[in-house]
Amino acid sequence: MYDVVKLISYPDRLGAETAKSLLEASGIICTIKADDAGGMEARILTGTGGAWIIVRAEDANRATELLHFDEVDLEELEREALSHDPPADA
Repeated sequence: MYDVVKLISYPDRLGAETAKSLLEASGIICTIKADDAGGMEARILTGTGGAWIIVRAEDANRATELLHFDEVDLEELEREALSHDPPADA
């Protein structure tokens, strides 16, 4: 069994799912803890602390670095992502 930590909280499941996808694409195993009835009751996240990203303690530093967006130009990242053609099998 691994030691796990609550890494970061998002106000909605979409933000948490986006972060989870980024972490998993980078090889970090993670999960989301959100008391929102599996996404069916998003409005209740406000009173429950949001949607938390949970990672193994040994991955916490790397995950924090990956999710540290305040130094990243998000518009540039979006332009770069949109400039690539989708995979042929998509």
